[in-house]
Amino acid sequence: MIQILIMELKQLQYFVTVAEELRSRRAEKRVHIFRTPLGMQIRNLEDELGVQLFYRTSRSLKLTEIGYIFLEEAKLILEKIKTATEMVRSTAKGNTGRIAAGFAGPAMDAFLPGAVREFRRLYPRVTLSLNELSTNAQFDALHSGRIQVGFMRLFHHDIGTLRARVLIREPYVLALPYDHPLAEKQRVSLANLKDIPVIIYPRNIQPELYDGIIASCEVAGFTPNITQEAVTKQTSIALVAAGIGIAFVPASSANLRRPGVVYRPVADELPKVEISMVWQKEKATPLLGRFLEVMRRYERIE
Repeated sequence: MIQILIMELKQLQYFVTVAEELRSRRAEKRVHIFRTPLGMQIRNLEDELGVQLFYRTSRSLKLTEIGYIFLEEAKLILEKIKTATEMVRSTAKGNTGRIAAGFAGPAMDAFLPGAVREFRRLYPRVTLSLNELSTNAQFDALHSGRIQVGFMRLFHHDIGTLRARVLIREPYVLALPYDHPLAEKQRVSLANLKDIPVIIYPRNIQPELYDGIIASCEVAGFTPNITQEAVTKQTSIALVAAGIGIAFVPASSANLRRPGVVYRPVADELPKVEISMVWQKEKATPLLGRFLEVMRRYERIE
């Protein structure tokens, strides 16, 4: 069947070539075409179609009305085949196609906007969709094929057959109201936070982070005065701006400029924020490989 299809495409190309030359040259000089193998191909095409595409006399050759109609359709078919061939070859090389990626909030604050901007500049013909998902939701989406790569906080998750690479490792900092007494310090010790209202993530959402911060405070000699819980860092920072308390946020959150909030590094040891890039190795395509390559340029380990 493939051989027959190739012959039909060749016949179309022969027909278009002859018909186009008839438009640009005297027909009388092209009559000899039909005494060549090329002419035989066109006669075979007419036989398969059951129509006459050319008027032939001993001195002239011209398209029939049906021939004109078929010429336009044949050109469209050949152009579509050319476009499809170029697209397939480009996709095989990793230059075109589609990538769906999942991400957790810290990835967008830390590196993802710049990395995506660079990738889109390098590969403008690639369709890239970004989906904000929790770590568990990204795992589900990776296994089901809804996304090809995820940017997430792994904590102690078992990645199984997935591949993972840590792209970002950064410390937590304190978000403080601008007029808070601790805002005058260049670095803040955890011991200074005793009895100060603290805003923190709910434990059921991020138990590793919650337990790590509590443990660090206990090492410093106190149990934090948790006055408010907030699901997102944006909410935490907004609550800080409202004077509700102070909050632990990833260092990259300092890029989220908000009036009334300042950020200070912590002198003591706190959990690190790690963002990993996760993908399925066995489903990696040349296009995904190019995407991963660009993302690796933004690796930052502190």
